Amino acid sequence: MKRQVYIVNFNTMARKKIGKAKAIPQANEDGFIQRKGERHGTLEAWAQELKLERDDIEAMLVGGEDPDAAPKKRRLAKFLGESRVREACGDLLKGDLPQADEDGFIEIDDEKHGTVGAWSKKLNDQE
Repeated sequence: MKRQVYIVNFNTMARKKIGKAKAIPQANEDGFIQRKGERHGTLEAWAQELKLERDDIEAMLVGGEDPDAAPKKRRLAKFLGESRVREACGDLLKGDLPQADEDGFIEIDDEKHGTVGAWSKKLNDQE
């Protein structure tokens, strides 16, 4: 059985594709675009605007799945709609979350709570 070989001129193919290419939206200086009447932004743009960690937003969007499982290498940035981001991160945006003090601790019901790093620093400082 013979294999068929197709020879195609690259310039001809490129000209055909150029006419069909979609315009790629350009984000403003804050990292947002307007699309279908809604503001869309990258994870980084939303993190900066909402004062949240990028990984926290990503975790809320994927429904608690491991965000590290998602592919990291992308040629184009993924823009997420404002309504989707605010709905997914609603609990983080309530504003009634406790704020840690300068040492990294919060108090809940007169009991001190802190991260492993905060406790490690505090205990090492006491020695």
